[in-house]
Amino acid sequence: MYKFRGKRLDNGELVFGFGAFIWEDDGVKRAEIYSTYGMFEVDPVTVGQYTGLPDRNDKEIYENATVLITGTQELSGGLTFEWNEKAIVKWSEEECGFYLDVIKKREVNLCQDGYFTVDTFPLRKWEEGEWDIEYKVVEDHEMLEVPHG
Repeated sequence: MYKFRGKRLDNGELVFGFGAFIWEDDGVKRAEIYSTYGMFEVDPVTVGQYTGLPDRNDKEIYENATVLITGTQELSGGLTFEWNEKAIVKWSEEECGFYLDVIKKREVNLCQDGYFTVDTFPLRKWEEGEWDIEYKVVEDHEMLEVPHG
């Protein structure tokens, strides 16, 4: 079953439900969340779908939430990268999946091996023996619009 959430227009509280509908009315974007308690009009910017993954504290991760990525990623040539980055959870039409869009994009110099670009990262569960990566929701109720470029 799909799960959605959004911030209610009438009182600013988050509402969770099983459906979301977003449309444009006379050039104005509008949205509704459908729950077992009824339909609620929400701010369209705050609508997000549950990714199916919890963070390290078992908090559900939703689209548009800001998460902290921590851990170690093994790169080629025996090099490692220590993650400590904030990112926004987004959906990729091309990949048909959720990913993390790092807020402070940058290139990391790996000596003679070139550069490692810190910009996007797949949102997925890491299995035993893979990279030691964890996610923590740090700003779930605040939907941030971050400039990209």
